[in-house]
Parts: sequence; C-alpha cells; structure tokens
Amino acid sequence: FCYKKQTLLPDEKSTYSITIYIDPKMISDSKVNYMKNMSISYTILDSKKASGFANIEPGSVAEVDTDGVSIGCMDGAVRVEKFKPEGAGKMSAKEFLEHYRIEPGARFG
Repeated sequence: FCYKKQTLLPDEKSTYSITIYIDPKMISDSKVNYMKNMSISYTILDSKKASGFANIEPGSVAEVDTDGVSIGCMDGAVRVEKFKPEGAGKMSAKEFLEHYRIEPGARFG
C-alpha cells in the first residue's frame, strides 16, 4: 500500500507489488454473494506521512476524521486527504466519508 516517493518521467514505467485484502465476510453478504468475479481499481493520490502511528499493521485504518484517513504502512502510517473512487471524481475526505463508511480497524489492501 505504501511506497517511497518516486518521480516517473513521461512514458517511464515502474512495477509494484500489491496485496488486495478481501474481507471473508463478503461470502455470506447477500448483497454480493452472487458475484463470481471482482474487478479492483485504485488511483495513487497525494498523501503525507501521518505522525503518532508506529505499530499499525499495513493497510489497517488507524484514524478517521473529516480531514483525512490515516492508514498503516510499512514504516508508520500515511494520511490520505483526497480520494477517487472508481467511476467518481476526486473528493475530499469529508465528501468521501459522507458516501463510504470507514472506521478505525477497517482494512485497505
């Protein structure tokens, strides 16, 4: 989920590994148990290092407020203040949290 900052030149490519966590409770969720395939999309947005989070599991939500979401990564946590859900435009944390329920302990993956 978290990478060291890299600047890529036009047409330059880079490869990253990523682990996607799918909550096992989805299997028994009647809203999605008909699904046979799942497409996952993400956009890398600007974020900054969050302070005060030393031992947070990577991908775990450490803190949520209307200014942003702090998510654990390999060397602490990042603070995400802008989101871009698939099929939607960029939005502030406040706008995002009006549509999506995220609580500390949830997992991004």
